[in-house]
Amino acid sequence: MQAVVVELTTPCTPGCRGEDGTNGELAPGNVFSIQHLMPVGNDCRSVNRSDSKDSNSAKIQKTIASKENILSKTALRVLHSKRDELVLNQRLIEDKIAQYDKKIQTIMSGGDDDLELKIDSIVEGCDNIKREHLSEEVVEMPSPCWELDDMCYKNNWRLPTYRVSALDGGFQASITLREMDFQLTSEGDVHSTTPEARESAARQILAKLCNVASLAH
Repeated sequence: MQAVVVELTTPCTPGCRGEDGTNGELAPGNVFSIQHLMPVGNDCRSVNRSDSKDSNSAKIQKTIASKENILSKTALRVLHSKRDELVLNQRLIEDKIAQYDKKIQTIMSGGDDDLELKIDSIVEGCDNIKREHLSEEVVEMPSPCWELDDMCYKNNWRLPTYRVSALDGGFQASITLREMDFQLTSEGDVHSTTPEARESAARQILAKLCNVASLAH
């Protein structure tokens, strides 16, 4: 705090105009000094800056909090939308798989309409299904999944189906190998990636098939 001195003079009297022989000098009682304490200079500016900083800081924190909430909601909306799209595609794929399973069962059981179904299936698949070609393509990256697929091709089995679930520790896959005369299911270990989870499940089925083969002999 600094003292500001304000000088006030009384209205001009005859003495101040030199009419009383004082040569225009002010009489001693004509000057008043008033000291008023008030914040000036840097003190005043520092107070204003401090208030401004507190106000800006509160505004920034409020803005960040509101934006973070909006970002979280938007990100969740996008992820749910992508997941829903995949779930809908999965439903369509599972419907197709079930339809093909039904056709396979009809042909293998020798139903009344199996001849028409055989012709339709051959026409539908002659340009798309090339199992030998698919096997040669996958050979470059051998894995338990490939080994199991290859075993299915050689035995004319349907390929196994996988279900991958997200867990706290990573991913876990369940697998089903279904044929007319047998069905094998298993769950793999929890892994950090989905391919590793599928490979773990495939490895379990391969072990079961090996046990079945050894018991048969």
